[in-house]
Formats: sequence, structure tokens, C-alpha cells
Amino acid sequence: MRRKITAVFFSLLAAACMILAVFLALHFRNAEPVLLSAPRDAVQRAEAVMEALCSGDYAAAEKMLYGTPDLGAEQEPEEPMGQILWQAYVESLDYELVGACYPTDTGLAQDVKIISMELPAVTAHLGERTRVLLNQRVENARDVSEIYDENNEYRQDLIQEVLCQAAQQALEEDIRYCWQTVTLQLVYSQGQWWVAADEVLLNAVSGGTVG
Repeated sequence: MRRKITAVFFSLLAAACMILAVFLALHFRNAEPVLLSAPRDAVQRAEAVMEALCSGDYAAAEKMLYGTPDLGAEQEPEEPMGQILWQAYVESLDYELVGACYPTDTGLAQDVKIISMELPAVTAHLGERTRVLLNQRVENARDVSEIYDENNEYRQDLIQEVLCQAAQQALEEDIRYCWQTVTLQLVYSQGQWWVAADEVLLNAVSGGTVG
């Protein structure tokens, strides 16, 4: 009798398990896959890339991006005003990871919030600021040689000085901050994780100058 009871019990248990398996298969067949534990090196790679990009270290970032694209690591603004604005923009950059890594068709993805100053807001009135400052210099000049060169044109050193002053004023008075969330695509290749940078990411960390 005991054998029969045991046989019936296990038969019922097997049937119940089969029913449960069918239920789970039907219930979760369209569900998104869940990543229980993201590889730590994938998260570290995402953080390292963001650290490099947000510090303006494009040379370091290039080595961690899939396909090692040329980000123009050796290029810097030539004019002093451009250098001032670019340095201020890089110093304003910051980021934070949003949630955890999640699987995609090509590997993993990590959402990142990028914070930066609004470059268009700072540059919007630079022309007017420059004009006002230049007029002030002309009015306060004690000699025309302070303003004009031998060709009766504005001295280039004066122009550069006024442009830099206008940029500094804009950074003090017109600066605003914005943020946007972008998705880092992480691809596993050659035994390590890489970030597949796209135009959205590069624009987010360059003030919209990539493209």
C-alpha cells in the first residue's frame, strides 16, 4: 500500500510540476530577459569611459571605445576665447550611472545621466558683449595706438583680449546647466568589454560639437 501511495504522490507531483512549467513558459515567453548580476568589468568599463570623456581625456577614451574611433584627441581650440569656453565646458561635465546593466541583442547596455553647462546659452550673446566691451575700450583709450595698428585696423591683441573678457563675463552671467540620459552599448570582444560610442553620446560630452 505504501508503494502505491508513494507512486501516486510522485505522479501527482510530476503532473503539478509539468503544469507549473507550462504556466511559466506561457507567462514569461514575451518577458524581457533579466540580468541577475552584471559582469563587474563591464560596469567598470562604462565608468572608465565616462570618466575619460567627462575629463576631456579623449586619448584615454579612444582606447576603450569599440573600433577605437578618432575623437580628435590632439585637437584643441586655437583661439584663447575658444580655449576658455572649452575648459569651462569640460569642467562642468559630470555623470552618474542610472540603474544597472541590462542585456541587449548585442551585449549589455548601461544608461547614464550626463550633466553639463548649456554651451549655446553661454555663446548666444558673445557678439553683443564683445561689441560693448570694444566700444568701452575705444572710449577709454588715451591714444589711438592702443586701439588701431599701422593699417588703421583694430589691434589683434586687443581683439583677443576683448573676446576673452566677453567669454569670462558670459561664463559668470549666462551659464546654465542641463542633463540628458544616454545609453551606453557594451560589446564583448577580444576578451574584454568595449563601449560602442554613438553620435548621441559624443554630442552629449562635447557640447554638440561632434557631427
